[in-house]
Amino acid sequence: MKQKSKTRELIIGLLKSNWILLAGIFILIVLSASLSSITPMIFQKVIDDLTVLKLPALLLYVLAIVAIPFAVTLLDVGKTKFSFTLTNNVGKQLRADLYEHLLNVKMREFSKDSIQGFLYSITRYVGKICDVFLGGDVLNFLANIVQIATAFMFLLLLDWTVAVGCVVVIPMLFLLMKSQRSKVDQRESALNDTLREGETIISETLKNMKIVRMFGGKEHEEERFARWQERNISAGWGVRFTHAMAVKILPNSVEQLMYGVVFVFCIVSVIRGTMTTGTLVAVLSYVPIFYRSMSGLLSVQIGLSAVAKPIRGLDEIFAMEREEGTEPLSIEEAHLYNGSVLLRFSDVFFTYGRVPCNVMIPKLAINRGEFIVIVGESGGGKTTVFDLICKFFDPAEGDIYFMGRDIRPMQPDALRRYIALMPQESLLWNENIPGNIAYPEKKLDEDKLERVIHATALAELHERLAAAKDDTIGESGSRISGGEKQRLSVARAMNKKAFLYLFDEPTSLMDSITAEQVFRSIRALTREKKTVLMVTHNLSHAKYADRVLVFRNSGIEGFDTYETLMASCGYFASLVKSYSSSAEGTDS
Repeated sequence: MKQKSKTRELIIGLLKSNWILLAGIFILIVLSASLSSITPMIFQKVIDDLTVLKLPALLLYVLAIVAIPFAVTLLDVGKTKFSFTLTNNVGKQLRADLYEHLLNVKMREFSKDSIQGFLYSITRYVGKICDVFLGGDVLNFLANIVQIATAFMFLLLLDWTVAVGCVVVIPMLFLLMKSQRSKVDQRESALNDTLREGETIISETLKNMKIVRMFGGKEHEEERFARWQERNISAGWGVRFTHAMAVKILPNSVEQLMYGVVFVFCIVSVIRGTMTTGTLVAVLSYVPIFYRSMSGLLSVQIGLSAVAKPIRGLDEIFAMEREEGTEPLSIEEAHLYNGSVLLRFSDVFFTYGRVPCNVMIPKLAINRGEFIVIVGESGGGKTTVFDLICKFFDPAEGDIYFMGRDIRPMQPDALRRYIALMPQESLLWNENIPGNIAYPEKKLDEDKLERVIHATALAELHERLAAAKDDTIGESGSRISGGEKQRLSVARAMNKKAFLYLFDEPTSLMDSITAEQVFRSIRALTREKKTVLMVTHNLSHAKYADRVLVFRNSGIEGFDTYETLMASCGYFASLVKSYSSSAEGTDS
């Protein structure tokens, strides 16, 4: 069974809610088409009755002929204004629905490749859909339908044989248009592929600029870009030519051919006396209107076919699974919790769907106010533990409890309100230092902000940027160093009022003195009965932990005090020994 299009359902619903604008557009289209179709009938009347028309009547006809174009122009302006308003309303809400959905889809749906597709969908696909359905093709479809109907009706009144002859040619025009439609789709698909190839070339070159310069690759990259330029021009020409054939050249040829045939027929009819001169002029005025509208009507299908891909793209996004959980965790309930265990794992198993990317945690309980250091081999599941706690991913088996509550049915945002996270990758905004630390709050607690800045050794950086003309840190923190990014990310986590703090490699890019200061600040959180979990490869930090959680082969190798693990866990002891030897070698 074919699945319904979520995008189409949303658009239809939005159109229904804007029915007044739709009705206004349709009324203006009918009035405009009707008025413009009256002019040829006035021509007929004036020409046939010119010898008997009196001056007042003639002046009235002339006034009508002059006034009608102005009236039609005003109606078209109104139609354009209504159309623009409707397009904005629908496009704005469609983008808002799409963005809201993306903010709530499961984390497994995100990757670097998918994010680029999301950007394209929100910015370009929605714009294309609105242009076709509201701003262009569909409205033109309605206008052409009304214009065809009025022109055909007046042709029937003037000469039914001409009207029937015009209709007979429609199938031929339709077949010509249909033959070009598939070609247009193919050429546009080829052009899109070429454009994506160009984006890849440019992105790859700019990201690898150091290698390009160090290995003398500038000429090579210029040649690659030049070859792409040629392919892009060729593909663009193919699209434009095919589209012109379908929309202009072939329809215009048919229109001119039929215009010539009708002209000959009308001349013969006038000579025979079966048609007046005024009727000839009127008929020759209606025929191009009829065929021009018919060509416009048939060319709409090309625009509609072009919107099929954007709709599929949005449907794919709307089909992504959203985060689950409906049970709240109120502030009152959280503050009244008096249990000693803050976080508990029960027979948890998680898999990324690839071997050996699995994580197993049979039994694990973390108490309130504890400082836990997590160590182990890279790729062993340490970061995944944080992802599970924050409910970015759901375990395939088992349960995780926070404040005595199973987090699986819990609202994700309600859970995350009480957890602060400093991820391994410093994810920052192009804001100033306070803006990044207090994100997303607009009102800053200046006293707390100052304490956090000093606790994370950011005072000097803050003063330097604040004194500059531009105090922002740049896109993704491009204006600051890796260690400064880490400290800013730590500060953001520390600034949040939470019960559980998660730090993933918080000091790996810092010098030893700064790292020690930041580490002490992180440990100090436990004085306020806050629970801290810290992933690190710096084994010297493990000495100060209440307990150390050791991961190996995606499972728990040990979980106890530093001294106990040194005596009972050979793997942990070997890690400490290896780290100590490496540190001594670095110092020497």
